[in-house]
Amino acid sequence: MAGYECGVDVYSTREVVWRYLTDSDGYPEWNRAIVHVAGPLRQGGHVITTGVDGSRSRFAVRTLEHESSMVWRRTVVPGLVTESLEFMLGDSANGVRVQAAQSVGGPLARLLGGAVPDRSAMLTGFLDSLKASVEQAPRGTSR
Repeated sequence: MAGYECGVDVYSTREVVWRYLTDSDGYPEWNRAIVHVAGPLRQGGHVITTGVDGSRSRFAVRTLEHESSMVWRRTVVPGLVTESLEFMLGDSANGVRVQAAQSVGGPLARLLGGAVPDRSAMLTGFLDSLKASVEQAPRGTSR
């Protein structure tokens, strides 16, 4: 698996979208793809995610650039395969362009990439949930 990317335009501000993305305690209220996040979403921290299917993954929060990007990374096979999830905010004609990507890296990623779950449905559901929740909230409000 080489990776997956998806995106959505959200009618809101970066500030509001960022608050949703970085409020791990609020995920169960709006997110239909990741139903629980244990741990704070802060750079250098670790989070354990629980998907709607019950799957759990432990990620290090590698990057947290205010109102810009957040990168989670985990080791799949030590020294050989890693998985990264990246969430990026940009401008769009309708407000904020939110993109999400899954990538698999490491020296044996091509050979052992099948050990990494395909998160395409999760990422698409994540962005759809984010868009719906942010746009349904009264304008200017957030978590």
